[in-house]
Amino acid sequence: MRTVRDPTCGPITTGAHRCHPHATPSRTSSTTTHRLLALALFAEANREGDVYATLNNRLNPRTGDALRACKQGAHGDWTGDARNLVDELERIVGLLARQR
Repeated sequence: MRTVRDPTCGPITTGAHRCHPHATPSRTSSTTTHRLLALALFAEANREGDVYATLNNRLNPRTGDALRACKQGAHGDWTGDARNLVDELERIVGLLARQR
C-alpha cells in the first residue's frame, strides 16, 4: 500500500480507504476517530455525537462498546477479549463498506 493525496479527500492509503463521495477537503481535516466515523457514516464530521448511538442501533449495543474499547486501547487502558473486539470492529468496517 502507498499513501497518495486525493484532491477531494486529502491523503489516502491506496487499497485501504476510498474517499466518501461527499467528502471535501474542509471536512476531511478532521483527525479524531469520532469525527472521521461521523464523516463516513453521515457525510458530516460535526455529527460525531451521533456515532455511538448509530452504531448501537444499526448493528448492536456491543459495537459502540467495541469502538470505545478500541479508543481506550490506543492509550493503553484496555483489557478484554481481543477476538470479540475484532468481531465487533469488523461489523463497523462492514457497515462502512456497505455505505459506499
